[in-house]
Amino acid sequence: NRLKGLLLYLTLPHPSWHIKLVDREPVRTQKLEALKEELCRHHTVTFFKSIEELPFLILRDVIRKIGLGSDRVLRPKEQPRARTKETLSRPVGMEFYTEEFAPLFRGREEQTQRLIGQLADQKMNLLIGASGIGKTSLLNAGLLPRLHELGWRTAVVRPLTQPVENLRRSIWGQMMEGPLPAEFDLPAVVRAAATAHDPAQTLIIIDQFEDILGLKAAGELEQLTRSLIDLKTSGESNLKFLICYRGDVESLLGPVWQQISGSADGLPRLYLGPLDKAGGEEALLRNLE
Repeated sequence: NRLKGLLLYLTLPHPSWHIKLVDREPVRTQKLEALKEELCRHHTVTFFKSIEELPFLILRDVIRKIGLGSDRVLRPKEQPRARTKETLSRPVGMEFYTEEFAPLFRGREEQTQRLIGQLADQKMNLLIGASGIGKTSLLNAGLLPRLHELGWRTAVVRPLTQPVENLRRSIWGQMMEGPLPAEFDLPAVVRAAATAHDPAQTLIIIDQFEDILGLKAAGELEQLTRSLIDLKTSGESNLKFLICYRGDVESLLGPVWQQISGSADGLPRLYLGPLDKAGGEEALLRNLE
């Protein structure tokens, strides 16, 4: 009874330890497996994939358990609600639809629903389409209003010229209260946001990911890729990603997705094409009203 408050952490089967750290003595191995089985039967156990992931799992669980310093460490920012508009004072034209114009955004209902389904099933997804096809409008006026109705917490960010630092600061600024701790790198910021908003689903949208193709600083792309690999394999069940970019750079970014996913197929994706006839008519008529 005294041990009910224990926070217990075990490695997943077949961890990637150095060979020198693997115990091969049969008697000790059997005793260790018996201890693990006993712990799993009587306590809640959290499994971790790597040493790097473990400190964040512990921090998350301590805050959930006793709220230690939660007012100062991880304070979630309230999701701002857009005030929707039913009329336009001028045509949207080549600009993108924002969330406030969601009632006027028509013709992309099927793609919106498919995106929501992908996000529910997969941790990290891609949205790909030609320049000007409407990716940003779909995100802001199609996807986000639906997710906010479902209680999701979201951040929309862009890599620009210093992706790791820009994403780190933008995500914290949109999702968290208080100053950004200097020791929090990009994965730590994202994990903190997911933990602070738990149990709500947390979605990070990285728009115009093709920005990274213009990087000049050595090692910046490798650092960003390592961060995304870390986050894709992290243990936060409420954490999702949607990465958007132009279709003409697919061949250049494909190797990044293969590296992150560990598969030649890369990451799950949705290709956004032009509006079909019915969707185009619906969008045009709705705006002409």
